[in-house]
Amino acid sequence: PTFKEGDIITLDKLQELRPFLPDEFWSNRDFFFFEGMQLEIGPFYYDYSPADVYKAATERFAREARVGRAATALRTLLFYARALGGGRRERGPMSPKARLRAKARKKARKLAKKGKGPIRKKVCRFCADGNLQIDYKDPKTLRYFVTETGKMIPQRISGNCARHQRAVCTAVKRGRQLALMPYAPGHM
Repeated sequence: PTFKEGDIITLDKLQELRPFLPDEFWSNRDFFFFEGMQLEIGPFYYDYSPADVYKAATERFAREARVGRAATALRTLLFYARALGGGRRERGPMSPKARLRAKARKKARKLAKKGKGPIRKKVCRFCADGNLQIDYKDPKTLRYFVTETGKMIPQRISGNCARHQRAVCTAVKRGRQLALMPYAPGHM
């Protein structure tokens, strides 16, 4: 088939494009072409360089493993569609924990935006104070690292370094074994 400038190809004339498309693309034509779509044949001297969004998608997926050309084209088109107006993808309901995390992130962004300064990095209190010891027989110190429900506070919240967080966890577990620390809220 021959095409001339200004020809419009619709879904019913799609078969005419078959010789010009790769097999991977043609086998996934249901994804690329849809009812009501019109393809216009443009001038040969027109600049058909890829759009900036397409270039960004190509760079983004450049080092990923490829299943085939069709998979890459599909992934790139999905990225392109999202960038053009797909916006956020629909998600299910958030769990209570996820809501709390989102709320904390929002609060941190708000404080940083207000100009209250950058959020201070937490410092390991055991590294800062050389006299402070981690001992399972000292539940008063270990209480800072256990919630009111008896759960251990994670490193990202307590601010402990990895070495001291491991020592705190071991000490809390030993304290629980000897009934110095609570396992559950009812034990407090």
